[in-house]
Amino acid sequence: MAMQGSANREGDRRERLGMLAEHSRTMAEATHGLWALALAVSIFAMLYFGREVFVPLALSALFAFMLEPLVNWLARAIGRTAAAVLVLIGVLAALIALGFVLSRQLHDLAEQLPAYRGNLVTKIRDVVPAGNGVLTQLARLSQDLQKTAEQAAPDKGAAQAQEKAPLDVRVVQTGRNTPIEVLQSYVEPLMGPLGTTFLVILLVVFMAIKADDLQERFIRLVGNGRIGATARAIDDGTARIRRYLGMQLLTNLIYGAALATGLHFIGVPNAMLWGGLAAVLRFVPYVGPWIAAIPPLLLSLAVSPSWMGPLTTLALFLALELVTGNVLEPWLYGASTGVSSFALVVAAVFWTTIWGPIGLLLSTPLTVCLVVMGRHVPSLSFLNVMLGEEEALSPSEQMYRRLLRPRSFVRGREMAEDFVAAHSLAEFYDQVLLPVVRASERDRAEQRLNAEQRKALARSLRVLVDEIDADEDYDGAAAPSPRAYRVLVLPARAGRDLLAALMLARVLRLERFDVRVAANRGEARGALARLCEEAADLVVVSATPPTLLADADLICRQIKSIAPEQRVIIGLWQGTSEATKQTDEAGKIASVEAVVVSIGAAVALCEERADSVAPIDSNSKHAGVPDG
Repeated sequence: MAMQGSANREGDRRERLGMLAEHSRTMAEATHGLWALALAVSIFAMLYFGREVFVPLALSALFAFMLEPLVNWLARAIGRTAAAVLVLIGVLAALIALGFVLSRQLHDLAEQLPAYRGNLVTKIRDVVPAGNGVLTQLARLSQDLQKTAEQAAPDKGAAQAQEKAPLDVRVVQTGRNTPIEVLQSYVEPLMGPLGTTFLVILLVVFMAIKADDLQERFIRLVGNGRIGATARAIDDGTARIRRYLGMQLLTNLIYGAALATGLHFIGVPNAMLWGGLAAVLRFVPYVGPWIAAIPPLLLSLAVSPSWMGPLTTLALFLALELVTGNVLEPWLYGASTGVSSFALVVAAVFWTTIWGPIGLLLSTPLTVCLVVMGRHVPSLSFLNVMLGEEEALSPSEQMYRRLLRPRSFVRGREMAEDFVAAHSLAEFYDQVLLPVVRASERDRAEQRLNAEQRKALARSLRVLVDEIDADEDYDGAAAPSPRAYRVLVLPARAGRDLLAALMLARVLRLERFDVRVAANRGEARGALARLCEEAADLVVVSATPPTLLADADLICRQIKSIAPEQRVIIGLWQGTSEATKQTDEAGKIASVEAVVVSIGAAVALCEERADSVAPIDSNSKHAGVPDG
């Protein structure tokens, strides 16, 4: 009794220690989550309240990045400092010239607008008919207001009396504004934008000159000694952003040229001006193209005597946006950014909220940098999951999610058919269905699945194994060739091993092998008892985790004790990470000729053996084992 009481106390103590450890782990996870939330809020607050500093820095980095290839090309001949200054002067001169041309175009357009007054009046009358529209009501309201104002005006007598009344005179000391004060009143509103522009220009020159030094300092600061990994991350982000900007520039130039050509034939004045404006504004995501569409549409309303011009202009913009967004950009961009389309929209909203219009302009490059950080920094991998274009779940995880929900089985079956059509049945089993079986067994062992989920999962897996084929015309009952290579597949222990055995059998039958599967323990014992008389060319022992290698070894020993000359291999359907270790252990089993870890490898081995070994004549006494 004393020993039993001591054992009970020891069990209670271990239980309390386990509960304490679980509580400590839960508290640690909660604390970690709170620290992460506090850090995120701090970063957002810093970006928002420090935007006057971060916005010029981000703009300077983007411009320096865009000018870096040209600076590197000139630096070979005249040195990096002179190249950076020369490139910046050339860009500023080009921008000033472009601004001058645009101002002249706008001046010419302003001089031409009065000639289009008649067209505007005609279109307004078409939209708002006379006598029964808004304009008539507004005209009447204007007349009523004018009459009311005239009635409320004082007469002459009252006006003269008011003039004769004494006036309240006050002497206010005033002085004339000095020239400096007058100049200050004009210059002061421009100081903010001019100061930001000068700061951006200064930073661009400095970043262009010290590009290598800044990059090395960044590696030292962030890399934490991992120079290779940090350098790869910088190269990855640089390549993605440069490819994105280059493709966007090419897309915008094509868009602007097509728009200018279309507007010219429609008859909209200054078509080159609007084409160039659209090419520039398309760098602003989502809203830029529609802002660029407003002036040509309004101008087409003025210059066109009918509604055909405005409607044609609107149709031109819609057609260009549809072609550019659905054909040109996917073809040119491809996977250049590595950011999902939904993440780009969310990023545009976020950065616009934080930094305004400049944030909208910088949203895509900044988001690309975040995705690259998530891809190369393990602690920030959630950024790649949230923002990256890669699938959040692997095909096997997607299938497992669908099979756990009976209502989603149809979608799971469609996914299976699509995968088999794009790849092969063996790849479907190895990459999708076998990982699902392993994951379900792990969850069942850890009691993460209820009884309903286990039943639905087992039923769905069996349906997929029985009904998904690589060839629609194959009914699973095709007769093998007269001298087929006979394969017997034996499950090592449980239903999961039988599922894998059925997968292997279906693929082998597609290759016209004579395959037999022992579907239960009774058939397996009968097949083993008849091996001495009814030998097969090859016996495959199917073992799927958590079935142990010792279980497969036991079956192999039984086979060898009955038929010592029988060729036996083990199908150890392990994951890639565990396959090497388990294969090394299985290689120590003397009774096994080979170990395979995938359905594809097992089929390839059977084909190799069938080509090198003469099959047993079907008319001999060795008949095949009945199909289970």
